[in-house]
This record gives sequence, C-alpha cells and structure tokens, in this order.
Amino acid sequence: MKSLCVFVLLCLAALPALAVVPNECSTDVLPDGPKDCRYRHVKYASFSYSGGELSVRWPGYYTVEDVRLAKNWRSMFRYEPASSVQVDLSPTARYDLVARFTDRRNGETFLGLTPVSCRSKRGARRGKTLTPAPFQGCNIIDPQPRACSVQTDVDCTDDAGNPTGKASAECSGDTGTCSDECSDSDTACCTATRTTTETSSDGTQTSLTAIEEKQQGCD
Repeated sequence: MKSLCVFVLLCLAALPALAVVPNECSTDVLPDGPKDCRYRHVKYASFSYSGGELSVRWPGYYTVEDVRLAKNWRSMFRYEPASSVQVDLSPTARYDLVARFTDRRNGETFLGLTPVSCRSKRGARRGKTLTPAPFQGCNIIDPQPRACSVQTDVDCTDDAGNPTGKASAECSGDTGTCSDECSDSDTACCTATRTTTETSSDGTQTSLTAIEEKQQGCD
C-alpha cells in the first residue's frame, strides 16, 4: 500500500519579490510522485486560442524553460513559448501551462503556472475559440465555495489471476477539481485541489492551492 499527498503552493505573480523555491521539483515541473512543488501564477503577455490553435507568450523579462501543457495536472506535451500548436481542449478538463521561469530583472528562478482553460459547467464548448482562464485560478469563477470528492477502486489479483481484493483511493477538494485519471490497472489513484486566498497585514493577497494526490497499489 502506498499513500502520498502532494501539496502545491500557487502564488500570484504580482506579489513583489516572493521567493518560490522549486524544492523537490528541481527536475520535474509537474507533481509526479511524492514531491513538494510550489508554483507562482504568471500572467501571460498574450494569449490566443482560435481555430483549435493555442499560442501563449509571457513578458519579455522572463526566461521560460521546460514548458508543459498539462491536462488535469498531467503533462500532455512540451510547449515552445509563442509558438502555435493544434490542441483540442476538452470542456470537461482543466488545462494549465507550467514551466520554470527566470526573472532576468533580479535573477530569481521559480516554478510558474498559467491557467489556460477551466472545466466548463455547460459541458460543451461552442467552436474552437475561447477566452483564457483567469490567471489567479479557476476557483475565482465560482464565488460560492463548494466541494467535490472522488473514489476509485482497482480489482487486485494474484499471479494466477485469482481475486485478492481491491485497492482504493479517495480524494476531496474544490468543485470541479477531482479526478481519478492517474489510476492504472495496478494502482488506485486520485487528485484534487483546494484553493484559498490569504491577505497579509499590508493588504497583499496570496492565492494558496493544495494539490492532493493519493495512491494505493495492490502490493
């Protein structure tokens, strides 16, 4: 049995000189196993999704490396900043661009995240054009906090194929963030996120998101 939780700190890019350390994600820009990844939200300089083609560019004072387009926090492919790529964005999934950013103004390197598309409550998107998700996060679309939960089960067998029981994982988080897509035939897995906003004594707001990932294997 294996159980893990991955917590992710998402901070607004507008916060002045806020240190975001890659930590255990020094080699991976997305959570993959027991890693403590911290992200800062980075607002795009330009965004376009038209005719099924996505193009995003960030402010010129950033060096952007190892960019990934993620679907429900799983990498789909590497993305070259400012290039146009054909991609079908499903209305039932969340998409984000995650990358390693270096701010050439102060030399700071951090993991950054730019939301691309949130799950649609309507269930279907008309056409292949959309406005970008709010860079503060998909949670601000729904002003009334609600919750979701997901439980996934995997049937376990021995070497002879005889049933030996089940592996189960259960996650809960903000509405629309629960997923069991990380499961496979031997491991029950789920993810969910919770986002809150904290205000410091000087009025600065920080968006905090915890990404929970739980796994239970048949071993």
